Amino acid sequence: MPGYVRSRRVTVAVLLLVVACCCCHMQPVACRSALYNTNATRKEGMLNVHIISHTHNDPGWLSSFTQYHRTVTLDDHTIGGVEAILDSVVLQLLDNPDRTFVYADLAFFVKWWQELHEDTKATVRHLVQQGRFEFTGGGIVQHDEATSHYSGMIDQMSLGMRFLQEEFGHSPKIAWQLDGFGHSNTEPLLKSMGGFEAVFFGRSDHADMAQRKQNRSLELIWRGSEAYGSETDMFASQYPTGNYGAQPASQLRCCGCFMCGLEL
Repeated sequence: MPGYVRSRRVTVAVLLLVVACCCCHMQPVACRSALYNTNATRKEGMLNVHIISHTHNDPGWLSSFTQYHRTVTLDDHTIGGVEAILDSVVLQLLDNPDRTFVYADLAFFVKWWQELHEDTKATVRHLVQQGRFEFTGGGIVQHDEATSHYSGMIDQMSLGMRFLQEEFGHSPKIAWQLDGFGHSNTEPLLKSMGGFEAVFFGRSDHADMAQRKQNRSLELIWRGSEAYGSETDMFASQYPTGNYGAQPASQLRCCGCFMCGLEL
């Protein structure tokens, strides 16, 4: 999306999911969208590319939360913060009604929202109602799973979900764990109880990812609790890159399919 200002460790990532029919043997399927003319079918012998834009903003890493959020001028250079991203998003959505935007990690959004003029808030609410400004995840942050206590996971998710309900009457259905470290079945357990339908994550153990690529099980039904059984089953999908970025061209397989397992 034009107009983005990026700061260090503030990433607006684009994931390229490249699927080649010549290897994966998929039947042509028509895609439908309320906003776009996406009725074209898959073409045999050609790469069929799907581009999914998404966000990930770290509330803290090498700098403080405030330093990441603010836009500052240093030595005649403008260093854009997350507030600049959100400002430009609203302008770009208003400029073109065919554009959409997906946002996660509410820590920065809440800070930005608290400082907005009421007229701009009304504009953003209208964009959300149109489905053009979407929220995913719903938490203040993307919590780690392996060493986080479940009470902290519940608290930060509840805080974010309450904000979305109060301001937009909105509850996300997709869990967004692109940069969490470690995974626990507490995640699908809590998310299934919260009404979520799927979870997407990026990082995992390298050996586990290699095995899943080999047997094509990057997508799975993840059970959160044997005691509660199928009530806690959740569709889970792991990004084949191992993080939230696009696959390097040098690592594409024979036909561009990430999971076919055939070398060039």
